[in-house]
Formats: sequence, structure tokens, C-alpha cells
Amino acid sequence: MKLLALLLLTCPARGMIPEEDWLVSRPPAASTLTKQPDGTLLLSNGLISRRFVVTPNWATVSLQSEVPVVGGPTEALRGLAPEARLKLSCPDHDPKNAGRRLLPYAPDALEGLTDRNESGGSTGSAGRAVGGLRGQRRYAMLDMDAWNLTAGSDDWSYQSHQVAPIKARWAWTPGQRHSVMAAWPPRGVELRVDFKPPTRCGCGCNLRVSIVYEMYDNVPTLAKRVEVRAPPSSSSGSVLVERVVTEELHVTENGKRRVHVETDYMPRKTFWGFAQQPSSDPGNGSYAGDRMNYPAWWIDPDYESDIHDQSLHADLANNGLLLQVQYPLGPWQPIRPGESQSFFTVFLTLFDSDDLPRQSLSRRRVVRTLFPQVTETPLYFYSTDASSAGIRRVADQAHATGFEAILLSFGSGFDPSSTNQTYIAQVKNDTLYCRSKGVMIGGYTLMQNPPNLRGNDYCQSPDGAKAPSGMPARIADFSTAFHSTYRANILNFLRATTMDLLETDGPYEGATCAQTDQSGFAHVNNSQLAQYRATVDFYRTLKRELNTFNTVPDPYWSSGGTNKEPMGYTDAWNRIPVTPSGTREYLELARMYLYDGTTHKPTTMGWMAFEMSRTPPPLSRHLHTLEEAAASFLGQGNIAAYRGPQLYDDASPDVKRMWTLWVAHYKRYRGILSADMVHVSRPSGRGLEVIVHVNASAKPDEPRAMANLFNPTEATIKRTVELPLYYAGVAPGASVELAWGGSLVNPTRWQVPENSTHTVRADYSVRVELQMAPRSFLWAALRVVAPAPHGPRSMAACLQSA
Repeated sequence: MKLLALLLLTCPARGMIPEEDWLVSRPPAASTLTKQPDGTLLLSNGLISRRFVVTPNWATVSLQSEVPVVGGPTEALRGLAPEARLKLSCPDHDPKNAGRRLLPYAPDALEGLTDRNESGGSTGSAGRAVGGLRGQRRYAMLDMDAWNLTAGSDDWSYQSHQVAPIKARWAWTPGQRHSVMAAWPPRGVELRVDFKPPTRCGCGCNLRVSIVYEMYDNVPTLAKRVEVRAPPSSSSGSVLVERVVTEELHVTENGKRRVHVETDYMPRKTFWGFAQQPSSDPGNGSYAGDRMNYPAWWIDPDYESDIHDQSLHADLANNGLLLQVQYPLGPWQPIRPGESQSFFTVFLTLFDSDDLPRQSLSRRRVVRTLFPQVTETPLYFYSTDASSAGIRRVADQAHATGFEAILLSFGSGFDPSSTNQTYIAQVKNDTLYCRSKGVMIGGYTLMQNPPNLRGNDYCQSPDGAKAPSGMPARIADFSTAFHSTYRANILNFLRATTMDLLETDGPYEGATCAQTDQSGFAHVNNSQLAQYRATVDFYRTLKRELNTFNTVPDPYWSSGGTNKEPMGYTDAWNRIPVTPSGTREYLELARMYLYDGTTHKPTTMGWMAFEMSRTPPPLSRHLHTLEEAAASFLGQGNIAAYRGPQLYDDASPDVKRMWTLWVAHYKRYRGILSADMVHVSRPSGRGLEVIVHVNASAKPDEPRAMANLFNPTEATIKRTVELPLYYAGVAPGASVELAWGGSLVNPTRWQVPENSTHTVRADYSVRVELQMAPRSFLWAALRVVAPAPHGPRSMAACLQSA
């Protein structure tokens, strides 16, 4: 035991050292597809790999984490499955496709929908198999040599494959609006695999199906989507794609904790409440929660000799080992001769550890790599006055204090869907005035309730049910000509005014709508996909034509290239009483939201808010509250929506000075404050709050880490604080300096520690003795004064020396 303790102190606990860790400083490795000596094809980037066989059919036979840890690569699969599933029908001939029949949300049972894999057929309720091998009869473990594996007679079969560079999904320029200089499109390799139909193919004989994989450099993530196309010469008319399963994996018990899958599909929840939340692992899907979030984990019916995984394991923590990624409804998408349809993309990340903070950092790295537009950080004020005088007043104040943009809020009177030429000319002149001050400008629109919405332009409930309690009773059907015109008016308005930003509240959130004479879809089961695609096309057009900065309260950043979503708060937060004690609680909860939200989102990706109605003029009376807000948001790297008619009033020059100081502080440390956040002590209202930003690739003259500490209590707190520096890339034995600060408005308001030098401990931390005054905050920028005296060591050398 003593030896084990010594090893844990001396060598990194994850079985690697920072020089080998992809989250710290591991040299990049290119994604490749290579043929192996055994004839298999290996898609790998050095962090994860997916291995395929080509004969007798295309199939995944291995999914591994290749991160160099003690024990070697970690296998995540225990069984073979189709690469995808398709359920097709012929709408021109099949009477079941007529009318308003609403599919059950899929699947609505605990047990996954598969077909028995030992037979040649594949006509199970989940659809025909695309690729995959038949013959495995027991799924607790995978032994490729134990079974006579064949291609199913009714399965789509491998035809060919090709490799190409990854293509950009929307227009974006690295480095713009203070974003990271990330590769765009992300570096990696695209693998396209084409499949031909089976002999008994019905009306789908002329279709061609492709599965497209994307492996990305430097992150343990690959993407996958299904494409279906019909040649122009197709003689069978249109074909209906009723269901699509994009990913199906029989995952190992220990692998389930490390397989993280998200999709770019929105809706992730349904509006009318028809969908029941899947009875599945609460950690499934994205971190946003699992209300209609897909993927979903299901009980595996094929686990062992007609025994599903729940029956075999006495410990029910191990059930639900089948991952099936599919649409919650439909897609019920017709494909006509000459058409091609691409269905949603699945992003699979294979974590290299069960450690939740490490998984959190990994997910944030993936988001910044695949969707780098979320790192843009224009510093904006959320103005409630869209009059010409109000815009110009705030533009002057923004210029004076260093703010970079104005976003005209809800309730401001701004209307970007207007076609009134006089109003458009006024807004253009105001925009040009802002630009003359070096300030960008944009504003707000409510997409689900645009002006003049009426009749069948509303979403009609498929079964006549009222909306669930607490939900708005009437919202738009996004597929109608009316809503298309509304979106076109916004585009024309932005083209005419040259505005830079757009906030679209209430984008399509998943309402299932009945077909009406105004709907742009042919069947209720296609209503979600049709409205989602209209919304995505709108956002991509904004990027392609106008390069707008888009704040959107729903996760369209992975499909439409939007920039920001809320950090995790709800509107109920703003109902906290507007009293001194209520506002203190309001700010404490804000830091709690920020702490929790940044466990899965980059600091730059989610916005917070501060209602300046809590600080009515003269603002100088609320100077301490406003500075605490600035320290809570800007001081921790978050661009919050400070909402009000002005940044400061004429009677409050000290507030103008406060904004100027904190904006300058943010800009000085923008690099480190936009970097990853390591969570140390969560806000609770009862003790210290501590976070540390880290950046192992910081330039020599920039901080490697930055700590933020808050004491929200009414008591002085004396405490030894441990600041973790492993992910800052600072090795044990290195000498680091902490440059301390506190209030910028009044630096002597409470005691601030003297700048101090520390030696990094064996556990990659420094310990600091602190005394924090009641209701105070501190920050510290950390720089490396001298590197560790020893050079990089391999894990073997580390163990030998220990």
C-alpha cells in the first residue's frame, strides 16, 4: 500500500504524463484509413479507432480508445450490429401512408428494436440492415473466430468506399470576432461507403445508400450520417424513408461509461408532449438532459441466448447496453427520382477515462474543435432602447468603455422582419453610426411567434390536444409559406442595414404539427424534420451570405453554425425578488449556473444575463453590485447580456469607470479567460467558490492559468486553497508566480494577497494560504517563472524512478 501511494504521488494518476496527454500537449496525429495485415480497414487518429471488415459485408468489428494508458487500448464493443437500418415503403402504392396517422415516438419500449442476428433475414421492426454481419448468437463477448459470420440475404451490401477531406458544413472564418485560430473545416478524413440493395428490394431497388464517417484529428471523436439517393432514371416513383437508425452498437459494460454520443438534430424535445421520456440511463445523450434527446440506451434483447442484458445481470447498473441512434419521429421523408437526402449526423466520442472532470474537459475540447464558431467573443451590451437616440447613446457609451457591440433586446421596439423602407433606412443609418464608433450592432426576433401569425400558419396539434401546462398555446408552423417569408424578410433586412448580430428567440424546438393547407410537409410524421431543416437552412444562409453572429437559445450550433446558447439558466431565475438580498442571491445563482454550465460548454459558448432593472438610476448607488456582476461574468470569461437602456447615466461617472476597468481587464486576459475551466469548489452560498482557467498552449508572455475566488458569506474565511495545474501543462518542480488582484474600482476595499511564487507539487498543484474578507472576490494570474528541473519522462521511467 505504501508503494502504491508513492506511485500515485509521483506518477500521473491517469497513467500518462502531460507530454503524452492529448488534453495537455500531445503532438497532433493525422486521421488515416489504412489496410491492416489481416485485411481489415482501420480508421484511426491515434486517440480512437474503428475497425471494419469488407467481406462478406461491411461491418464494424472494433471500437477502441487508443490513448496510451496502463493496460493498453480499451475496447467498447461486445457484438456485431448493422452499420445502419432503413425502413422503406412505397407511398405511391401503400395505402397506410395516407392520412394523418401519427407514429409512436421511437422506440417507446424499454427494450431495443433489433432483429435476431443469427438468421439471414433483416425485416425486424427497426428496418432493414445496411451492412453488418450475421451469425453471432451470444453478445456478452465478441469472438470473431467463434461464429460462422455471413452477410444477410435481405441486407444492403457493401459496394465500394472512398476517402476524401472533410468538408465545411457552414461558412466561417477562423480568428474572426476574437475566436480561436482553429482549422476550418476541421482536419481529418471522410470515409464514404456505398451500399447496394438486396435482391428482395421492393420499390427501393433503384436507391443507393451511403454511410459517411468523419474522423477528426486531435480529438477522440468520429461522426456518422446516412445518405439516400435515387437516380433520375428511377422508374418506381418516390420512395418513403419511414425510419433511420444511424448508429447501433452493442456496448460493453465498462464501455458504456465512456461512450458519449450526440446528434446535430433538433428537436431534442417535443412540444405537444406526445413523446414519453425514454426509460433509459439518465446520462444518455447530450448534457442538456434527455427529454427527447437521442441517442438512447436500451435493454439489449440479443445479449445472451435469448436473455437480454437486464436478466443476465443482478446489478441493474449494467443494463441498457444497446445504443440505437434514431429520429424521435419519422423521418418519413419521401425521396423522388433524382433527389438525395442526408439524414442527421451522429457525433461519437470515446472518452479515455471514467473520471468525470476529464470527460468534461474532453467534451469541451471536442466542441471547440468541431464547432469553433462558439469561441467568438464580441463583448456586447443588451440594450432595451431601439430608438435612434437610444442606439446612438449606447454606441457612444460602448465606445467610451470598450464594449464591442450592441444587441437590441426583446422589448426594445426592434423589428428585423419589417419591410418598411423608412424604418430600414433609419436602422441602416444607426448601424453606420455604430460602425463609425467601432461598435457592431444587431437585435432580437421571436421566431415561434412572428408578427401577423394567424390561422393555419399556426402549428396545429395532430390529435387536437392542448399544449402541455406551462407551454405557449400557439406557435408557428415553421414549414409554411408565411414563415418562409418572415425568414426571408429578416435576411433582406440584414442585407439592407448591414447589421452584424442577430438573436433568434424561439427557433424551432420540436413541435409535431398536423398537416394543413399551409404546411410544407406531406405527413405529420415528417413535420419535425421539415421544420428543423427550414430552420437550419436559415442559420446557414445567415453564415454564408452575411456572416452574422447568432445568439440562439437552442442547440443549433452543431447544425446551423450558431454561436451562443444560454449557459443553463431558466427565465424563472429573473423572478428572484428585486431586493438587496434577492440580488445577492441572483448573483450567487448566476455563478452557480456558470460553474455548472461550463462542465460541458466552453466558457465562451453560453451566455449569462444581468437585468439592470435591479440597479435603477442613479447607477452609482449600485456600484458594488455592478462590480460584483462584472467580476462574476467578465472576470470569469463569460459574455453576459447586461440588459438595460444604458451602460451608465450622467450622474454616475464612477460606473463608467467601473465598466472601463473591467472591460480592459477582460481584454487583457481574454486568451486565458476563454480557455478551459477546471472546477474546484462549486458555489453553494456557504463557502468559497473556486475555478481555475488553464491553457497549456499559452504563449510565453501569457498566463498559463487564472484563478477566480468568491466569498459570498458574511464571515471572513481562512483556508488553504489548492489550485490544480495538471491541465495547464505545468510539471512538478516548476516555479510559478501568482499575481493577485481583487476589486478594480477600489483595490483597497479588502485585503488582496501579495504576489507570490510557488513550486508546483508532485500532484500538479500549488497550495495557497488565503484569508478572504466577507462578500469579497479575488483573482490571480499564474505564469511559469522557471520550468521543472527535469525534462519529459516516459511513464516507464516515471515508474522506475518511483
